[in-house]
Amino acid sequence: MAKVGLADFMPGNGSDGGTQRLFWALWPDETVRRAVARLARGVISSGHLVPPENLHVTLAFLGDVPVEAISRVRAIGAELPGSAFALELDRIGCWPRPRISWIAPSHMPVLLVQLHRELRQALRKAGFPAPARRFAPHMTLARRSAPHAFQNVTPVVWSIERIALIRSHLEQIGARYEILYEWPLRLKNTRG
Repeated sequence: MAKVGLADFMPGNGSDGGTQRLFWALWPDETVRRAVARLARGVISSGHLVPPENLHVTLAFLGDVPVEAISRVRAIGAELPGSAFALELDRIGCWPRPRISWIAPSHMPVLLVQLHRELRQALRKAGFPAPARRFAPHMTLARRSAPHAFQNVTPVVWSIERIALIRSHLEQIGARYEILYEWPLRLKNTRG
């Protein structure tokens, strides 16, 4: 069941009144957010840590979407045939430019690759630009970090059971994210 919020009816920051800044994401529960935030505090020595409530993995950034097109975006979530899977976040690294520290899986789950591919195809079919870059799932931990080496860490195991459509509100203190809608992923039949 999709979640409807006030943002569906009113423009706000991060939009020009006729658009909403949207992206598709995997949104962690409180337990995963706390575990990742604790890990980040213990490993990242410089930069601005991402607030725990903003931790997520972006699947596809849509940018400014006209309000009248949001129903097409919602239809994608309702029809996406993805399956639930486990994701192990076990590798921390830093991109020297733009100085972003991140955590990511060292092994990409097949079901995550399939979910991303299905989402890209659905976006194209609905007339939205699909991500052109190679998919590199990660969770941003800090911005303006001093460069540091890759590091394997004790995995944070995350059971991915839903996808979310997120609205980004750009504010002076940084981005604030709002979950507009969520859809459950199918449970995989493990009995064959």
